[in-house]
Amino acid sequence: MTSNQKLLALLLGTISSVLIVVQFAMGQILTSSADSEMRLGVLKAHKHSGHLMVVVCLVYIGLTMWWIVNLPTRRRGPTNPAE
Repeated sequence: MTSNQKLLALLLGTISSVLIVVQFAMGQILTSSADSEMRLGVLKAHKHSGHLMVVVCLVYIGLTMWWIVNLPTRRRGPTNPAE
């Protein structure tokens, strides 16, 4: 894995984490909000950030799996160093 790939994986992982926390916070606001006007605005934002979260997470998972599959295989040395 190159340094650019590591940077991209870290960036996508961080964005995924932030989006999950934001989704949780907006869900809490939706369940506790009494103001219907604010609730409608948060509901729309919650829906859009949910879609974005799914896309970013799936890209992150797909790229990470692709990088793992394409890792070069390591040679195994002798189990006994005296051999």
